[in-house]
Amino acid sequence: MIIATKLCAQAIAALPSNWMTGLGAFVLLYIGPDQILPLTSVLGAITGLLLMFWNRVMGLLRTVTRALSRRGPHKSPGQET
Repeated sequence: MIIATKLCAQAIAALPSNWMTGLGAFVLLYIGPDQILPLTSVLGAITGLLLMFWNRVMGLLRTVTRALSRRGPHKSPGQET
């Protein structure tokens, strides 16, 4: 713990003296609710569409898996034709 604290102190001391002026590093990393709300709206719309058309989505997945499973004839190792 003491070593980590010393390393952090050394890293901060190595930064240039004007690193907090203007748009500092913390301002650039700020993510507030005004940036998150559009993302949650998009995720909510996608979830709503999936829920409204869930039966069709599952039917499409079933059709695709059945088509992929019928690609070639499956033979058991002991079965000869």
